[in-house]
Amino acid sequence: MFKVSPELARKFPPLIKPDGSIASMPPHCTILFTKLNEFERKLARDVIRKVVAKVSPFQVRLGGKGTFPNLVWVPVKGPGPSRLHEKLLDALREAGIKAEQTHEEYKPHCSLAYTDDPKGWKGEVPSGSFWVREVELWFSDNKKKAAHRYKLGTRLRRR
Repeated sequence: MFKVSPELARKFPPLIKPDGSIASMPPHCTILFTKLNEFERKLARDVIRKVVAKVSPFQVRLGGKGTFPNLVWVPVKGPGPSRLHEKLLDALREAGIKAEQTHEEYKPHCSLAYTDDPKGWKGEVPSGSFWVREVELWFSDNKKKAAHRYKLGTRLRRR
């Protein structure tokens, strides 16, 4: 995932989860969501590091409104997220990690609100552009902090 720039993040309302609690993660765009066992997690860290090292920083633009059942979101526009999604998915699979997708199609977005009536939601929708220079790896069992941070375009040093 990558975080929304601090300037734009301030424009996001608190994300209230269906259980009434406030999401602890900052406004962000998920690049890849998959379930991994402990062995796959360790392997994935290295695979992600290698892929991200070859990807240059990219610019994205937030704007418009999209909906899923029970969710309002802001589309993340620009080719960078989808390209990185495909590269990560391919590399994980080549490494023997199943990396099964939870959704049929990847739609880069930032969640705005959980609601029973997403089409009727009337809140403000943040818009603007920013550069993505870093991605983070998070595990669903620890939403307090990132497991790892990776700078885009960071060349690997030979050991």
